[in-house]
Amino acid sequence: MTGDSPVERSCAQDRRIENRAFRKSLRRGALVVLFVAAGLLFCLAQFEARAAESAPSPHASLLSLASRHFENLTQAERSVLEYLDVKNVRRSGD
Repeated sequence: MTGDSPVERSCAQDRRIENRAFRKSLRRGALVVLFVAAGLLFCLAQFEARAAESAPSPHASLLSLASRHFENLTQAERSVLEYLDVKNVRRSGD
């Protein structure tokens, strides 16, 4: 078993071919994982951007928040919302 026999050389060549195929499949698998991870990160970034757009501003008034959901507010409802807003410093009795 010195490594010089044709059988041993053939086995060594077969192992090199198998190793090469194995490394190639590992690279393909790594690329697939990389693309899937990149796609997930992109989707997460899009989700976060949309969530940030739809989040109410901390400086938004109660009336503006309600107007987004209820388009036909009466004057009385608007007055109540303005009165109940925490930022309304003209309220009395608090």
